[in-house]
Amino acid sequence: MGRSFLIVLSITALAALFVPVTASAAVNEDGDFQIWNQDVIAVGITENVTATMDTMVRFGDDASRLWYHHVDVGLVFKVTDWMNIKPSYRHKFVWCMGHSPDGTPPCQCPGTEDTWQGINNPSINVILSKTLEPIKASNNCRFSYWDFDDAFQKKDRWFYRNILTVMSSESYSPLKLKPFVREDFFYDCEEGEINRNRLSLGLAVGDCGLDAVKPSVYFMWQASKGGEWVDNYIGGVDLTIKP
Repeated sequence: MGRSFLIVLSITALAALFVPVTASAAVNEDGDFQIWNQDVIAVGITENVTATMDTMVRFGDDASRLWYHHVDVGLVFKVTDWMNIKPSYRHKFVWCMGHSPDGTPPCQCPGTEDTWQGINNPSINVILSKTLEPIKASNNCRFSYWDFDDAFQKKDRWFYRNILTVMSSESYSPLKLKPFVREDFFYDCEEGEINRNRLSLGLAVGDCGLDAVKPSVYFMWQASKGGEWVDNYIGGVDLTIKP
């Protein structure tokens, strides 16, 4: 397992070399480099029902500051061989800066002190999957409601999120590596527009020495629209645990 994680972390470090060299960027500003980690536990309840819990942390400001974490719980219902339905509830915590790094407001939460603020985020996921040799494709159609704490000064709203993943159905090397590409966009139903897009390239590790643990590593380019579009670059390491 140790060797596998060293390989995963090395790939993440190599991916970081492709990030455009810019001046130091504050959290989520244009050019900010971040490190994300998501850990998922999936436990089978019946043959067709699985309980899931996941946590995620994100480090921004060139990976120097923890600015986001969430806890998510859900149930996956297998409807057919190619479709699952997953209701879930996610509570997000965002480090809500009342001022930008140079001292001028606003940043994420105008008029507040620097503090953690929450977003209540229930959702329903319709997950479609199909193997078409030599690839396996899955598409998660997520409908979610974002209930912001007052400090954000944002109207609560619905989002549609579409997460398309295309992965090799063949594995390579003793680690059983499977390359994948993921396209992920957010449609803001309140504004009637796409305001975030993520494109990821990664590797899923099929054999890390523990049968129940499946790591993956990726490099992501994210474009987000606030007033103007800004680009962030993310190196990510995820773990899926199925006891």
